[in-house]
Amino acid sequence: MGAYGKAKIKVLDNTGLLQGLDEEEVVWDSHG
Repeated sequence: MGAYGKAKIKVLDNTGLLQGLDEEEVVWDSHG
């Protein structure tokens, strides 16, 4: 579900809520 992860990250980044925990989730999602 890489597309979903990227979309979620986009939203988080746009709202400025991207934090360490979210970044770790991004790495896991991109590898998954």
